[in-house]
Amino acid sequence: MVYPYIYIFTEGSLEVKLPTIWTDGKAEVGRAREEKKNEDQRRESVKRKKTQMREKVAKSRFIAFFQ
Repeated sequence: MVYPYIYIFTEGSLEVKLPTIWTDGKAEVGRAREEKKNEDQRRESVKRKKTQMREKVAKSRFIAFFQ
């Protein structure tokens, strides 16, 4: 028994474009540095605000109110 096969020959090539994500190592390092810098600035700001509040509370303890 002989099975019939169908062969299709095409010219050219099949090309598939897949989405790719290219990352630049230097850009990643730069973003990491910026994020660290922003985080450090935020922490310093919070620390400064807490210190200011403590100083304000300390000053208010020494104020005497007279009527």
